[in-house]
Amino acid sequence: MEGQFMENIAFIVSFSEQQLVDCSSDFGNSGFRGGLMESAYEYLRRFGLEIETSYPYKAMEGPCRYKEQLGVAKVTGYYIVHSGDEVELQNLVGAEGPAAVALDVESDFMMYEYVL
Repeated sequence: MEGQFMENIAFIVSFSEQQLVDCSSDFGNSGFRGGLMESAYEYLRRFGLEIETSYPYKAMEGPCRYKEQLGVAKVTGYYIVHSGDEVELQNLVGAEGPAAVALDVESDFMMYEYVL
C-alpha cells in the first residue's frame, strides 16, 4: 500500500498495520493469527486505511477503532499472480509498481539461520 501510494501521490506515508489486525476479521482474516492479502485488500476496498499516527501499532489485538474520516487510502483494485509465474510478476511490477508477495513456508524455514 505504501509503495503504491508513494508512487501515485508522491509523498511518504506510513499506514496502520494495527487497523488491519483489529478490523478485517469480517473479511476472513484472524488478527495476529494470520490472514490473506486478498481479504485485507477487500477490507481496504470497502473501508480505507488510516495512517500510523492516527491508528498506532499496539502489538496486540484490540477492538476496531477505525474512523472513516481518517481513512486516507483505499484499494481500487489488485492483481493476483499465481505461484511460480515470475515473468508475470516481473511484468506486473514493471507496469504497476511495487507488489506484495506471500510466502508459504514450513516450520524449519522459520528457524533458518544463514551461517558463513
